[in-house]
Amino acid sequence: MAWRSTLCGSRVSVMDFTPFLLFTFLVCQQGYFAVEVHKETRQWKRFGDGPSHTMDEVDGFPESRTFFENYVFKSRPLKMRGAVKTSPAFRLWEDDYFLEMEMPPDLHVTVETMKKENRSQPVEQMHFKEFVHVYNHTNQYLVNSVPKIIAKDIILPRPLQCEEMIHEGFLTEAMMWYSSGGTSSVVHTDSVDNINCLYRGDKEFVFVDPHKYGELVDLDHPEGAYSGIDVDRVDFDKYPGLREVEYYHVNLTAGDCLYIPYKWIHQVRSYNRNIAVNIWWNFHKNKKLDLSQCEGREEDPAITLDKCQFSGFDEMLQDVESIIAHFLDICKTNKEITFEKFQKILGIDLTEEDEQVLGTEHKLYLSEIFRILDADKSQKLEYKEVEKTSIEAWEKVQELLIKYDDLMGKLDEPDENETAEEIRDEL
Repeated sequence: MAWRSTLCGSRVSVMDFTPFLLFTFLVCQQGYFAVEVHKETRQWKRFGDGPSHTMDEVDGFPESRTFFENYVFKSRPLKMRGAVKTSPAFRLWEDDYFLEMEMPPDLHVTVETMKKENRSQPVEQMHFKEFVHVYNHTNQYLVNSVPKIIAKDIILPRPLQCEEMIHEGFLTEAMMWYSSGGTSSVVHTDSVDNINCLYRGDKEFVFVDPHKYGELVDLDHPEGAYSGIDVDRVDFDKYPGLREVEYYHVNLTAGDCLYIPYKWIHQVRSYNRNIAVNIWWNFHKNKKLDLSQCEGREEDPAITLDKCQFSGFDEMLQDVESIIAHFLDICKTNKEITFEKFQKILGIDLTEEDEQVLGTEHKLYLSEIFRILDADKSQKLEYKEVEKTSIEAWEKVQELLIKYDDLMGKLDEPDENETAEEIRDEL
């Protein structure tokens, strides 16, 4: 420091400056301490602490046209108070109800082992009833498709009771989230539209509008569309964009539902004994809905989840338009995608054992997809060039994605995997 150099270089007796030095030392120490306290306080802020807005709320479910035209097509979230109180699950879903049911012996579900999600935590498989017996005394958290045996207890939400939704594969999946409370998700987005309905407990959602602040929230794990932000202790040095973000906060109690638009950034916490069900559907098919045939229709309690056709996420590969929209969305949110980044975005988290089984085969498919989309041979993908890709090229991409997906599905059957030489011959 200049002032310190000047002091140390003077011929004045140090004793003459002892009171000043002591004062300076104390001021500096207090200033340093204040900075450290401020820094520590800042580090302990939760995700969502900041300027906040409220979102639209209505009582019950709106009818289909109102829901789609005012919220889905406009990408606006919506809280629907008390919307599922008419569903049998709201009345029936107690632990004893599940334990007293006759369930098949092979009804195994996926259970996470940590209540604070980090996407690398171990998961377990156990029988549904075993989970119900132990979850109140453990950190185990059921995250699984709604078992068929209890799907009859859930009425398909009124806005989704359209013919295409029910019978033509527009619905993707129905997921059940079941815990003793105290869970916390990562900051993430979903590549589907979503109605989340709560049957037990309370939930707290924090949203960021991706249309306004998407570039400020670093989803630094593009392979899973999530962020490594510690949601309980935000590091503003690592994620500086969060200083400028504004949030939406929504609290749900049992009986409420929430519409979560495609690609909206969000984080979720649950409290008390907690059961929720997500209904996911294909965002890219929304425009194909014939709203006239379900407009004004009252909720039909006979249309329960066991009577609906769910296509699953793999079926989205069968729709070229969905693939195109998905890749364009990737290019919008990721500037100048190199092949290395492309692998992370489209890849999955492979164990060392998986890598040994697959070798380089999975990379061959990704490399060929990248080559097709990289029309200018710049070794980088950008939105404008991907947007100009021909439909014939997209159909080839679709074919490769299906083969890639099949290869990933054979990890448990290594003897049946194609060799790298065979795949090169195909390409």
